[in-house]
Amino acid sequence: MVGQDHSIVRSGIHDRDFFRRMWQQISSGEPWHEEVCNRNKQGELYWVDSAIVPILNNDGNIDRYISIRIDITSRKNREMELQQAHRELADANKTLEEMSRQDGLTGLANRRHFDEVLIREINRTSRSGDWLTLIICDIDNFKLYNDHYGHLLGDSCLRLVAASIQTTFSRNTDLVARYGGEEFAIILPLTDQVAAIKLAEKMRREVNNLNIEHAASINCNNITISAGFISLIPDDKTTAEMLIDKADKALYLAKEKGKNRIHLGQ
Repeated sequence: MVGQDHSIVRSGIHDRDFFRRMWQQISSGEPWHEEVCNRNKQGELYWVDSAIVPILNNDGNIDRYISIRIDITSRKNREMELQQAHRELADANKTLEEMSRQDGLTGLANRRHFDEVLIREINRTSRSGDWLTLIICDIDNFKLYNDHYGHLLGDSCLRLVAASIQTTFSRNTDLVARYGGEEFAIILPLTDQVAAIKLAEKMRREVNNLNIEHAASINCNNITISAGFISLIPDDKTTAEMLIDKADKALYLAKEKGKNRIHLGQ
């Protein structure tokens, strides 16, 4: 340190304000106490519990400073290791939470997450008086596709259709979920009947345009979907079961009318 500025031992851990506050405090005659990270002559970081006490002369002016420092590097290293372990645990818990809400095959939300969001959105829109749309769709003649092409290609088909549906609904508030098997469900807050018809038809058209061959289909030579949906302003009597039932019945009618189509429920 002889002949050198004190900055040569600075670690870079503390910003300028840290040292500015230190000097303001001790130069006003007040003692200062903090944990400080410095750098030794080998360039390695070490931590000290540091106290600086101003010593006043008979006139009440600062004559000198006394600093007492205790090496706490081992303790700080243990603390940092513990903090890192906590961060890794938090990341792992976050990953597990995301996995618990995600369908393993398609990457969409799973049925559990869908159920939670639908109840939440019904409660929210019933209070706010906003529109809410629920779409339920499935792949036409998918069992025949699986029987003809096998389950590996069936899984690939599901992933392609899921990705296509996901791109249709890009708002942060929209939720696309794998409802079960070859069925998908979409929750669309703030979406009235007019907007829902346009979106559902766009979804149907985009899946059709994938041109996934379906030689075993009884009504089309490529993969198609049918969709039923309900759009309404929920009230305090609206339940998730009610919306699902209405959308499901609309899907049944879309199937009955020839498939590869959408139908608005009542």
